[in-house]
Amino acid sequence: MEKNKSFEPRLITRLTGYSLSAGALALVGGSAYGQVVYSGLQNLDFYMPESHQEVDMNNDGVIDFEFFFAGENSTYSSGSYFRRMDQMYAFILNPRSNVYNSWMYKAGAISIFYSTFSQLISNTMAIPVASNLEEEAAIGSSASNWAQARVASAYGILGLAQSASMYDSASHWMYMDARAGSFLGKTQFLGVRFYFGGELHYGWIRVSLGDHVTPFKVLDWAYESVPDVPILAGEGGDLAGPVVSFLGTEETTPHPKTTLIVKFDEPAEGLELGDFSVSNGAASNLRVVTEGLVYTVDIISESFGDVELSLHQAAVEDVFGAPNDEAGVSWVYVDALVALDNQRGDELRIFPNPASEFVRVELEEASDILLTDMNGRELMKERNVLSAGLDISGIQPGAYVIMIKNSRWVKQRTLIVHE
Repeated sequence: MEKNKSFEPRLITRLTGYSLSAGALALVGGSAYGQVVYSGLQNLDFYMPESHQEVDMNNDGVIDFEFFFAGENSTYSSGSYFRRMDQMYAFILNPRSNVYNSWMYKAGAISIFYSTFSQLISNTMAIPVASNLEEEAAIGSSASNWAQARVASAYGILGLAQSASMYDSASHWMYMDARAGSFLGKTQFLGVRFYFGGELHYGWIRVSLGDHVTPFKVLDWAYESVPDVPILAGEGGDLAGPVVSFLGTEETTPHPKTTLIVKFDEPAEGLELGDFSVSNGAASNLRVVTEGLVYTVDIISESFGDVELSLHQAAVEDVFGAPNDEAGVSWVYVDALVALDNQRGDELRIFPNPASEFVRVELEEASDILLTDMNGRELMKERNVLSAGLDISGIQPGAYVIMIKNSRWVKQRTLIVHE
């Protein structure tokens, strides 16, 4: 059983009175100000066939909630009889017997579908399930739908998926599929309330389930540090989408082809070549350096002048489904003579770049030359030289950093290695 990771609580001070959208409750706490304490990204995973994860909301060493996952895949055959069964369950539990920590719930149903012989049968059975809350949903005393988790065995269903198929000697077959839970195929919030110091506090826990329960993750959480003060789902959390930066450009270049490094500050999903727009040029050859984090893309300029590249808004999403904002970079494609004039006074030259087998570095002042990967791992080093030839034929294609250091300054340039 893995406990939640330790965290440095992040406090977000705000007024306890909320002005919410039309139809939402107006919540007022009992204190002039409240402070939201955020856990930071936790990413607690669950694995077959059974696993538990504990959540200590306020990091005081007392477990406030427990999440439970169980899964089974089984087959059985005897003669002409065959049966396969798959079942997955995800629950939240109150592990404490002395206090009634609980979660918001709602009326739900198990949807059951049978296909047996030549008949199709569907049915539902009403059950309570844990409520899946949208961002900024109200969590507080005004809500009436709190589970009565008065014993340690009380649980709330997040997701349930069962399927079975059978075949017998008479060529009869049956298929059954059952689903329940509001979190299936979603990343949303649980509204929770828990006790510490004998007082009641409200909070949220962000949970992600796949269509068939797996993959199942508890991502992060936050709580209101002032007792009996409400909170909004997602409040205080890191809900921003991936932030992109572009590396590998100079203000001017004499080369029609520019290879840019596209770097995200967190794993991003869904990047495609068509997500880029280029004025006075075209994008090609989108390549993966580090999946989800670092890519390279070639930009071919059409004519001398300004070249602008932009990544569309909502081109990618993070693991929570939060999209990126639009971002861009620009440079000037100039005649080679103009570029030479612009480079006068620069204290280093790196050529060719991009390169595949060999790159040369020339300096005007003796310095140390280091070649590192994007994580800072040193690959090559030359000490106190005016020039150096680096054999890069043995390293993988991708983006690297050439660092020049002496007693007066430190400079960095990006090196692109291609096949």
